[in-house]
Amino acid sequence: MRDRAWKALPWLALTLAVGIGFLLIESGSEETVVEAPGEIVAPDRSTPAEGESAGPADQNPLAGGEGRAGEGLRPPDPAEDRDRLSAGAEAVYRDYIEAINGSDGPLLCTLLGEEAVEALDLPVEGGGCAGGLAESIGYADPRGFPVWEGTSLASIDLVTVEAGMRARITATIVTTFADRDEPSIESDIAYLERMGGDWRFVKPSAPIYRAIGKPDVPPSVIAAP
Repeated sequence: MRDRAWKALPWLALTLAVGIGFLLIESGSEETVVEAPGEIVAPDRSTPAEGESAGPADQNPLAGGEGRAGEGLRPPDPAEDRDRLSAGAEAVYRDYIEAINGSDGPLLCTLLGEEAVEALDLPVEGGGCAGGLAESIGYADPRGFPVWEGTSLASIDLVTVEAGMRARITATIVTTFADRDEPSIESDIAYLERMGGDWRFVKPSAPIYRAIGKPDVPPSVIAAP
């Protein structure tokens, strides 16, 4: 009889535990978790609760948000690339005008190339490309052609870039002459091409013809190459 009583005790304890659990549930407490005897239930933290933000380890490094590894990564902008190339071509054209005014033969040879310089048919030869150009600028032709004094760039009117390799520049230039009272205002059209990553003139344009004392600019100068 006593043995049977001892054997019934575990069942009695289990019955009491379950009964107490039901009583707690009925009391309305939302924080109570009913557990089977001897079993521990851990809260699920695999996903953030509502209102919580994911920690740094949960962030996507390629999302591009502020402070993330992907910040600043974006595809190249064709418009920005075109603007950069246009600005580069314009800068080279300005260097060209300055080189003419400074009789900078070496720089002009670099910007124009030997073939373009040969097309000029320089009035003064000798000293190679650089020497011939430097000596020909300001040349006074015995036939009485206007003697160049200086060229100023009034404005860059248009720069167009084709396929990132060729550029067409339209500019307004003002040329003064040592033996003339009135300056000459004209539109210059120059064609440039990228060579080894740098912009270079495909052929000479009007300012250099004026500078070496040639009053007539060949029609081929303004024709597209």
